[in-house]
Amino acid sequence: MPTDRKEKISFDTHAGKKLRNRRIQLKLTQTDVAHATNKTFQQVQKYEKGVNGMSGFVLGEVARYLKVP
Repeated sequence: MPTDRKEKISFDTHAGKKLRNRRIQLKLTQTDVAHATNKTFQQVQKYEKGVNGMSGFVLGEVARYLKVP
């Protein structure tokens, strides 16, 4: 089971980095992303750090807002 946990952390961290890079590229704030996805900026902050993982639904919302496939 430790392998599963490592893979989860790895994916969450990777997704968070991609979110942050794209958000900065589009000159958006964490608050902008939070409002668009009906989350708090603290939650977006945790997504970007990889502390919390995004559900598939939230990942889709964020991707749509940031205009990525």
